[in-house]
Amino acid sequence: MKLKYENTSQLTLEDLTKISKTIDSYVDRLNQVAGSTDLYGEAEGSVNLSIDSRYQKQINDLLTNFDYSKLKYILVIGIGGANLGSKAIYDAIYGYYDLLEPERTPKIIYLDTNDPLFIIKTQQLLQRSIEEPEELAINIISKSGVTAETIFNTRAILDVLPLEAYSDRIIVTSGTETELTKQAQKLNLRTISVPEIIGDRYSIFSANGLIPLRLAGIETKEFLDGAKSSRMMCLDSNIATNPALQSAAILFSHFNEGKVISDNFFFHPELESLGKWYRQLMGESNGKESTLDGKIVHTGITPSISLGSVDLHSVLQLYLGGPRNKITTFISSRENHEINQNVILENNPPLEQIIPEIKDASAGEIMWAILQGVKIAYQNQELPFMEIQLEEVSLFELGSFMQYKMFEMMYLGALLNINVFEKPNVESYKVETKRILNSHTS
Repeated sequence: MKLKYENTSQLTLEDLTKISKTIDSYVDRLNQVAGSTDLYGEAEGSVNLSIDSRYQKQINDLLTNFDYSKLKYILVIGIGGANLGSKAIYDAIYGYYDLLEPERTPKIIYLDTNDPLFIIKTQQLLQRSIEEPEELAINIISKSGVTAETIFNTRAILDVLPLEAYSDRIIVTSGTETELTKQAQKLNLRTISVPEIIGDRYSIFSANGLIPLRLAGIETKEFLDGAKSSRMMCLDSNIATNPALQSAAILFSHFNEGKVISDNFFFHPELESLGKWYRQLMGESNGKESTLDGKIVHTGITPSISLGSVDLHSVLQLYLGGPRNKITTFISSRENHEINQNVILENNPPLEQIIPEIKDASAGEIMWAILQGVKIAYQNQELPFMEIQLEEVSLFELGSFMQYKMFEMMYLGALLNINVFEKPNVESYKVETKRILNSHTS
């Protein structure tokens, strides 16, 4: 994974170094957390998940006697950070192609909405397709154990699948002392927790992310190795060799110049869910009402997701000609123009002259040319952008990317003087939702 910055605003490495020097103490703090024997004593403890061999052993032990041999579907019941991390990886490796590969199993179904029709169709699919319990795994994920959407959906599934028949096929991921965990233990279900201090949006390298992936047959060692690689780079005090510190400083500098939107432009459609994971990471982490010292600021950079090349035909006019309030990050890979070299059209004489430039080009070459053309258009408009180039869409590179982005968010929070681990305003909708439901049932 390589980070590049297009210097359209004369922002130099010296400028970025001056910015990063203002949070030297926070870089030291992260290094202290990373070197502590108490892996989860601080809010930043998520940086230690990938190296925690004891915790990884807990996951291995939980799955040791789980029967995968007939597995057709993995039903993940959760919402937000409980789902988005594993979905990002599943979609990148398998899920984006599920419709094109109907014979491939097992498949993950994410039940992350209370939309009645989606619930009904999920119930019907399971009733129609599951002939014996060994064909299904259910992972219920709720850190608090009282997430309304998750509890309701769990009840909906157990309405059509008898608990006594499927008890050995259910894994509950929740806090150690939550009501959900206590009920699960009474029912002799498999249970595992995430370290209490780790927020869901920083939990991809915990049971939240790893158990669904392991159930789907995705080998997570390579994924964790990628995270470890980024972890080392992102603890470096030298901004020139620390991509997270560098991109945080770039985002902070442009935010101060009115770039309040961070658009993440993925030139791999299978990475759209990765963009949604990052959207939550940035949105919940940096959108804050007040600073650490209590000053009301209503600050935050708004994350957005674009896909190449489809969104070149929907929003590029806005990006190039509209408000200059965005900084863009292009995400692609070296395989962007290598993996598809075999998609070469040789026998299309009726159409080959419509666009002579693509007559002898492969699909990969066209994608590569489109990306280069977009970057040149941004340069011509003097629009700032970063570029992240993955070696390939692999578990190692995805693990590296996600760990890097979590470090980036911590550094950005330090620069903005905000707490990136709390989300007090999210609770307000939950309070009102329960009040409304209580008024309807009383």
